[in-house]
Amino acid sequence: MAEELLGKLLKVITQSEKVELTILHNATFENAKAYKDEPSKANMADWQVAKTALTEMTEGMSVKYEIGRPAASEEEDPDAFDTKLDVWRWLSENGYDIGRSAFYEHCKIGYLRPDSVSGFYPLKKVLRYARDHVRLAATGEKETTRIGRLAEKKAEVDFEQSQIKLEKEKLDLASRQGKYVKREDVELDLVGRAVAFAAGLRHQVQVSTPDWIDLVKGDQGMASELVAAMTESFEQRLSDFSRPMEFDVILEKDA
Repeated sequence: MAEELLGKLLKVITQSEKVELTILHNATFENAKAYKDEPSKANMADWQVAKTALTEMTEGMSVKYEIGRPAASEEEDPDAFDTKLDVWRWLSENGYDIGRSAFYEHCKIGYLRPDSVSGFYPLKKVLRYARDHVRLAATGEKETTRIGRLAEKKAEVDFEQSQIKLEKEKLDLASRQGKYVKREDVELDLVGRAVAFAAGLRHQVQVSTPDWIDLVKGDQGMASELVAAMTESFEQRLSDFSRPMEFDVILEKDA
Protein backbone atom coordinates (compact mmCIF):
# COMPACT_ATOMS: atom_id res chain seq x y z
CA MET A 1 0.00 0.00 0.00
CA ALA A 2 2.73 2.49 0.97
CA GLU A 3 4.78 1.89 -2.20
CA GLU A 4 1.64 2.06 -4.35
CA LEU A 5 0.66 5.39 -2.76
CA LEU A 6 4.20 6.70 -3.21
CA GLY A 7 4.13 5.81 -6.91
CA LYS A 8 0.81 7.63 -7.40
CA LEU A 9 2.05 10.72 -5.56
CA LEU A 10 5.22 10.98 -7.64
CA LYS A 11 3.07 11.36 -10.76
CA VAL A 12 1.17 14.44 -9.54
CA ILE A 13 3.21 16.32 -6.92
CA THR A 14 5.48 19.27 -7.71
CA GLN A 15 9.19 18.90 -8.44
CA SER A 16 10.21 20.32 -5.06
CA GLU A 17 7.80 17.92 -3.31
CA LYS A 18 9.29 15.05 -5.31
CA VAL A 19 12.75 15.96 -4.04
CA GLU A 20 11.58 16.15 -0.40
CA LEU A 21 9.61 12.92 -0.62
CA THR A 22 12.43 11.05 -2.35
CA ILE A 23 15.00 12.21 0.20
CA LEU A 24 12.77 11.17 3.12
CA HIS A 25 11.94 7.81 1.49
CA ASN A 26 15.65 7.10 0.92
CA ALA A 27 16.48 8.16 4.48
CA THR A 28 13.86 5.74 5.83
CA PHE A 29 15.28 2.93 3.69
CA GLU A 30 18.87 3.66 4.76
CA ASN A 31 17.92 3.85 8.46
CA ALA A 32 16.01 0.57 8.20
CA LYS A 33 19.03 -1.04 6.58
CA ALA A 34 21.34 0.40 9.26
CA TYR A 35 19.11 -1.01 12.01
CA LYS A 36 19.04 -4.41 10.30
CA ASP A 37 22.85 -4.43 10.03
CA GLU A 38 23.33 -3.14 13.56
CA PRO A 39 20.18 -3.33 15.75
CA SER A 40 21.23 -0.65 18.22
CA LYS A 41 18.92 1.68 20.14
CA ALA A 42 20.17 4.70 18.24
CA ASN A 43 19.57 3.08 14.85
CA MET A 44 16.08 1.97 15.92
CA ALA A 45 15.25 5.51 17.03
CA ASP A 46 16.52 7.05 13.78
CA TRP A 47 14.47 4.55 11.78
CA GLN A 48 11.29 5.26 13.74
CA VAL A 49 11.68 9.02 13.37
CA ALA A 50 12.29 8.77 9.62
CA LYS A 51 9.42 6.30 9.14
CA THR A 52 6.98 8.50 11.06
CA ALA A 53 8.02 11.58 9.11
CA LEU A 54 7.60 9.73 5.80
CA THR A 55 4.15 8.45 6.75
CA GLU A 56 2.99 11.92 7.80
CA MET A 57 4.34 13.47 4.58
CA THR A 58 2.67 10.91 2.32
CA GLU A 59 -0.59 11.18 4.27
CA GLY A 60 -0.53 14.95 3.96
CA MET A 61 0.18 14.83 0.23
CA SER A 62 -2.50 12.19 -0.34
CA VAL A 63 -5.04 14.49 1.28
CA LYS A 64 -3.78 17.49 -0.73
CA TYR A 65 -3.98 15.67 -4.06
CA GLU A 66 -6.91 13.40 -3.10
CA ILE A 67 -4.98 10.22 -3.79
CA GLY A 68 -5.42 6.93 -1.96
CA ARG A 69 -8.58 8.08 -0.15
CA PRO A 70 -11.39 5.63 -0.98
CA ALA A 71 -14.92 6.93 -1.35
CA ALA A 72 -17.55 5.99 1.20
CA SER A 73 -18.87 3.29 -1.10
CA GLU A 74 -15.44 1.66 -1.53
CA GLU A 75 -13.76 -0.78 0.82
CA GLU A 76 -12.49 0.38 4.18
CA ASP A 77 -9.11 2.05 4.59
CA PRO A 78 -6.50 -0.73 4.98
CA ASP A 79 -4.28 1.68 6.96
CA ALA A 80 -6.74 1.78 9.84
CA PHE A 81 -7.14 -0.48 12.86
CA ASP A 82 -10.41 -2.07 13.85
CA THR A 83 -9.90 -2.12 17.63
CA LYS A 84 -7.75 -0.70 20.41
CA LEU A 85 -6.16 -4.12 20.80
CA ASP A 86 -5.04 -4.02 17.16
CA VAL A 87 -3.49 -0.61 17.73
CA TRP A 88 -1.65 -1.73 20.86
CA ARG A 89 -0.28 -4.83 19.15
CA TRP A 90 0.95 -2.75 16.22
CA LEU A 91 2.68 -0.30 18.57
CA SER A 92 4.39 -3.12 20.44
CA GLU A 93 5.58 -4.72 17.21
CA ASN A 94 6.94 -1.45 15.83
CA GLY A 95 9.31 -0.35 18.54
CA TYR A 96 7.02 1.47 20.99
CA ASP A 97 7.11 0.73 24.71
CA ILE A 98 3.72 0.87 26.40
CA GLY A 99 1.80 -1.67 28.42
CA ARG A 100 -1.67 -2.73 27.42
CA SER A 101 -3.37 -1.29 30.48
CA ALA A 102 -1.50 2.01 30.13
CA PHE A 103 -2.52 2.21 26.46
CA TYR A 104 -6.17 1.58 27.32
CA GLU A 105 -5.95 4.29 29.98
CA HIS A 106 -4.64 6.71 27.34
CA CYS A 107 -7.62 5.88 25.13
CA LYS A 108 -9.96 6.44 28.09
CA ILE A 109 -8.40 9.84 28.75
CA GLY A 110 -8.81 10.73 25.09
CA TYR A 111 -5.24 10.72 23.82
CA LEU A 112 -6.40 8.41 21.02
CA ARG A 113 -9.96 8.29 19.72
CA PRO A 114 -11.48 6.35 16.82
CA ASP A 115 -12.63 8.11 13.67
CA SER A 116 -16.04 9.66 14.32
CA VAL A 117 -17.45 8.33 11.02
CA SER A 118 -15.88 4.90 10.49
CA GLY A 119 -15.22 4.01 14.13
CA PHE A 120 -11.74 2.77 13.18
CA TYR A 121 -8.32 4.05 14.27
CA PRO A 122 -6.50 5.59 11.25
CA LEU A 123 -2.75 5.00 11.14
CA LYS A 124 -2.14 8.73 10.88
CA LYS A 125 -3.89 9.28 14.22
CA VAL A 126 -2.05 6.36 15.78
CA LEU A 127 1.32 7.73 14.68
CA ARG A 128 0.48 11.17 16.02
CA TYR A 129 -0.60 9.66 19.33
CA ALA A 130 2.56 7.54 19.54
CA ARG A 131 4.81 10.49 18.75
CA ASP A 132 3.31 12.62 21.51
CA HIS A 133 2.54 10.09 24.25
CA VAL A 134 4.49 6.83 23.84
CA ARG A 135 8.16 6.17 24.49
CA LEU A 136 10.36 4.39 21.99
CA ALA A 137 11.63 1.08 23.33
CA ALA A 138 15.06 1.76 21.83
CA THR A 139 15.69 5.07 23.60
CA GLY A 140 13.16 5.34 26.40
CA GLU A 141 12.15 8.74 24.99
CA LYS A 142 9.11 10.04 23.19
CA GLU A 143 9.73 11.00 19.59
CA THR A 144 8.78 14.60 20.34
CA THR A 145 11.28 14.67 23.20
CA ARG A 146 14.04 13.27 21.02
CA ILE A 147 13.24 15.59 18.12
CA GLY A 148 13.05 18.57 20.49
CA ARG A 149 16.38 17.65 22.08
CA LEU A 150 18.02 17.27 18.68
CA ALA A 151 16.54 20.59 17.56
CA GLU A 152 17.81 22.29 20.73
CA LYS A 153 21.28 20.81 20.24
CA LYS A 154 21.30 21.91 16.60
CA ALA A 155 20.27 25.43 17.66
CA GLU A 156 23.15 25.53 20.15
CA VAL A 157 25.63 24.37 17.52
CA ASP A 158 24.29 26.91 15.01
CA PHE A 159 24.60 29.68 17.61
CA GLU A 160 28.18 28.70 18.46
CA GLN A 161 29.10 28.57 14.78
CA SER A 162 27.55 32.00 14.20
CA GLN A 163 29.52 33.41 17.15
CA ILE A 164 32.76 31.91 15.83
CA LYS A 165 32.03 33.32 12.38
CA LEU A 166 31.27 36.75 13.86
CA GLU A 167 34.50 36.78 15.88
CA LYS A 168 36.47 35.74 12.80
CA GLU A 169 34.88 38.50 10.73
CA LYS A 170 35.70 41.05 13.46
CA LEU A 171 39.31 39.86 13.60
CA ASP A 172 39.64 39.93 9.81
CA LEU A 173 38.25 43.47 9.72
CA ALA A 174 40.60 44.62 12.48
CA SER A 175 43.53 43.02 10.65
CA ARG A 176 42.62 44.80 7.42
CA GLN A 177 42.39 48.06 9.34
CA GLY A 178 45.90 47.50 10.69
CA LYS A 179 44.85 46.99 14.30
CA TYR A 180 46.32 43.50 14.50
CA VAL A 181 49.26 41.69 13.01
CA LYS A 182 49.03 37.98 12.51
CA ARG A 183 51.03 36.00 15.03
CA GLU A 184 52.82 33.99 12.36
CA ASP A 185 53.87 37.23 10.66
CA VAL A 186 55.35 38.54 13.92
CA GLU A 187 57.14 35.28 14.61
CA LEU A 188 58.60 35.18 11.10
CA ASP A 189 59.72 38.79 11.43
CA LEU A 190 61.45 38.09 14.77
CA VAL A 191 63.17 34.98 13.44
CA GLY A 192 64.33 36.86 10.38
CA ARG A 193 65.61 39.77 12.43
CA ALA A 194 67.49 37.46 14.80
CA VAL A 195 69.15 35.62 11.93
CA ALA A 196 70.03 38.88 10.21
CA PHE A 197 71.36 40.38 13.46
CA ALA A 198 73.58 37.37 14.19
CA ALA A 199 74.93 37.35 10.64
CA GLY A 200 75.57 41.09 10.73
CA LEU A 201 77.32 40.86 14.08
CA ARG A 202 79.63 38.09 12.89
CA HIS A 203 80.42 40.08 9.80
CA GLN A 204 81.08 43.18 11.88
CA VAL A 205 83.58 41.33 14.07
CA GLN A 206 85.38 39.97 11.02
CA VAL A 207 85.74 43.29 9.22
CA SER A 208 86.50 45.33 12.36
CA THR A 209 89.13 43.06 13.91
CA PRO A 210 92.07 44.58 11.91
CA ASP A 211 91.01 48.06 12.96
CA TRP A 212 90.79 47.01 16.60
CA ILE A 213 94.27 45.46 16.49
CA ASP A 214 95.70 48.62 14.95
CA LEU A 215 93.83 50.67 17.52
CA VAL A 216 95.42 49.11 20.60
CA LYS A 217 98.75 48.06 19.03
CA GLY A 218 98.80 45.07 21.33
CA ASP A 219 98.93 47.38 24.34
CA GLN A 220 96.98 46.05 27.37
CA GLY A 221 96.79 49.56 28.66
CA MET A 222 94.48 50.45 25.81
CA ALA A 223 91.81 47.87 26.76
CA SER A 224 89.30 50.63 27.45
CA GLU A 225 89.71 51.99 23.93
CA LEU A 226 89.18 48.45 22.51
CA VAL A 227 86.02 48.00 24.56
CA ALA A 228 84.73 51.37 23.43
CA ALA A 229 85.33 50.51 19.76
CA MET A 230 83.66 47.10 20.06
CA THR A 231 80.73 48.59 21.97
CA GLU A 232 80.21 51.19 19.28
CA SER A 233 80.07 48.45 16.62
CA PHE A 234 77.63 46.37 18.66
CA GLU A 235 75.38 49.38 19.29
CA GLN A 236 75.34 50.08 15.57
CA ARG A 237 74.17 46.55 14.90
CA LEU A 238 71.52 46.79 17.64
CA SER A 239 70.30 50.03 16.11
CA ASP A 240 69.99 48.29 12.75
CA PHE A 241 68.06 45.45 14.40
CA SER A 242 65.51 47.80 16.01
CA ARG A 243 64.45 49.64 12.85
CA PRO A 244 62.31 48.28 9.98
CA MET A 245 64.36 46.35 7.47
CA GLU A 246 64.05 44.14 4.46
CA PHE A 247 66.16 41.01 4.29
CA ASP A 248 66.37 37.57 2.73
CA VAL A 249 66.83 34.60 5.04
CA ILE A 250 67.70 31.16 3.72
CA LEU A 251 67.12 28.33 6.19
CA GLU A 252 68.90 25.11 5.28
CA LYS A 253 68.54 21.70 6.89
CA ASP A 254 71.55 20.28 8.70
CA ALA A 255 73.45 17.75 6.58
